[in-house]
Amino acid sequence: GVRRRRYFGGRTRAKLDVASPSIIREPEKCILCGKCVRVCEEVQSVGAIDFVGRGSRSRVGTAFDEGLNISSCVNCGQCTLACPTGALSPKEAPAARVATVETTCPYCGVGCGLELGVREDGRLALMADDVKQNLKQPGSAIRTSLVFAEGLPDD
Repeated sequence: GVRRRRYFGGRTRAKLDVASPSIIREPEKCILCGKCVRVCEEVQSVGAIDFVGRGSRSRVGTAFDEGLNISSCVNCGQCTLACPTGALSPKEAPAARVATVETTCPYCGVGCGLELGVREDGRLALMADDVKQNLKQPGSAIRTSLVFAEGLPDD
């Protein structure tokens, strides 16, 4: 049987990051699955969070261990959808949708159709779950949501 411990060390303590306007980061809940890192880098093309440190000291963090508000985070919320443990969570529940607007994706020349939800607070609702239903090219849809984030054009 096992007679001695091979690895020593205590639990690492990390402080709660609430500096972002829309995301709460609780590093102690993180299991280092990398889903948030992948969606931030590969889907969003932002790279606001990444693995920091080596070996048993590795963790998910931002550049220079600053808060998400100082990083290149665009507050899209994709990482909160990808996180299985709640280490990244939204500060508030999403507002209900009140309307739907059909538009064309401006990202490339293909001209994919988009169906954008409009929330009670006026913001657009186009997140990862919506993309599966609306588009074959999820990267385009998410970038479109960032393009339209300032509001809908008046017609």
